[in-house]
Amino acid sequence: MVSAVGHEPDNPLCDLVVDLRAATPTDAAKKVVPDTAAEQRLIDDLRRRSAQALRNWVSREQRAVAQLRSRPVLADPMTMVSVRAEEVHRARSTLRRNLTLMVAAETERIGHLAARLATLGPAATLARGYAIVQTVAQTGPEGGSEPQVLRSVHDAPEGTKLRVRVADGALAAVSEGQTNGL
Repeated sequence: MVSAVGHEPDNPLCDLVVDLRAATPTDAAKKVVPDTAAEQRLIDDLRRRSAQALRNWVSREQRAVAQLRSRPVLADPMTMVSVRAEEVHRARSTLRRNLTLMVAAETERIGHLAARLATLGPAATLARGYAIVQTVAQTGPEGGSEPQVLRSVHDAPEGTKLRVRVADGALAAVSEGQTNGL
């Protein structure tokens, strides 16, 4: 509702309840009916601004796509795969070479240990004419004791059963007790 009485000094009651108050009926007509030229300019401006915003958005998106396409990984994805494949190949070759060297070193070490064992081991000692003498376990009601290597003449009094191990087998013997001298 519009009030347009036309008498400025007057303040009629209807002016207090209306949606819009105008000084004159002409002023009321101008306020109620928009200026079509101004409205057309506003519409043209909004169209121009929205078209420009759309062009800017499309341009930004095109630049983003161009940047993605220019990345080497996306330009040629197989480049990264081939680089990684080459790294894996080099690592595999290095690993094989290192494992071969380690196996060779350990084989040589085992050879040295085997030679040392052959020289210093019990079989080599027996082959040089030495013997290993053990007391034979006595069996009784409580069971027997484990055979022990004889280290002293005092451990084999007369009658003690002995086992004498030599290079090619073992012999059974019985102690005759301690003798004088060697």
